[in-house]
Amino acid sequence: MIKNQVWFERNYSEERKEINLKYEDFQGQLLIEDYPQLERLYLRHIDSIEKITLRNLTKLKECTIWDCGLTDLIIESCSQIKKINVRSNLVTNLEFLKSVEKSREFDLDISFNNLSGDKINSSLELEPFSEFVNLSNLNIGNSWKGKILDRYNRFTGSLMYLENKNKLKGLDISNTDIDRGLEHLPKSLNEIRCSNDFLVCWTRGNGCSQIVQELKSYRASGNCYDLCSWRSEKFINENNGEINRELVTELNNSLDFSIAEKKGQWTDLLTSIENQLTNERSKRIVRKLKDDYRLANSVLELLDDEINQEVMEGLQIISEELKELERTQERTIQQIEVNDRLY
Repeated sequence: MIKNQVWFERNYSEERKEINLKYEDFQGQLLIEDYPQLERLYLRHIDSIEKITLRNLTKLKECTIWDCGLTDLIIESCSQIKKINVRSNLVTNLEFLKSVEKSREFDLDISFNNLSGDKINSSLELEPFSEFVNLSNLNIGNSWKGKILDRYNRFTGSLMYLENKNKLKGLDISNTDIDRGLEHLPKSLNEIRCSNDFLVCWTRGNGCSQIVQELKSYRASGNCYDLCSWRSEKFINENNGEINRELVTELNNSLDFSIAEKKGQWTDLLTSIENQLTNERSKRIVRKLKDDYRLANSVLELLDDEINQEVMEGLQIISEELKELERTQERTIQQIEVNDRLY
């Protein structure tokens, strides 16, 4: 039996808190309006609802419309919504995001669609997501089949629009043309998913192949890459042998002891960690850190007699930033230990 709007209204009363509809044939458009108690909406594997309008759903928090042939989604007056999943449809634009509250924690999955810019099949950057200050998860990836068939999300450019998204925990840019900007990703993001399927590269090409190339040594599993290890080694490579007075100040003011008490502390700690590791790559990272701190301690011996009131006042001003550096160093060491156990 083919379902329609009349059938839907007859079977789903306005007092429902959840609507769950799947594996049905549907004819026409669907309007879900004035359901004051509705909190969760699940529409999955429905053939097919080309247009869905959600209006005046004041308690709606989660919306999943998965594999329904959807091309157009309209959201109006749904102020509580914090999770939208429209995976595996044919959605062509992001207009439905305009009415979504930008300050709320937000989880968005728009993978396997047909999204483009203002013109049909034009490229689209990540700028629309920069407004979501508490974005927690973003999946914009493509399947290899969709890209070969010319039905895919045309995201391109840089990841810089996700800078300062400090709630971001998940990101998937598989088979897109996003090709740069890893350094802009927030530290809250420990992993990134980025497939670069061979068939797509052979027939159409993937801009994200450049990101996969940069992360190839940090594969965690499948198409998942370890950003913590990438950041750690990138920091070491950029700073190795370049310890200066500013860095020495940061390293030593980040602890709550006097300068004299801090000397050698990190070197001893790193030596202890190195002795417990078995993976040679992890050991190499730790040894580089040790070299940096040995140099820092050598410079400190020259600085002890030069510290004056003006310097101490300057240190006080940046104390909060330096404490964050300490926490970052601790997380780096912890991640190295985790990586060693994984290998």
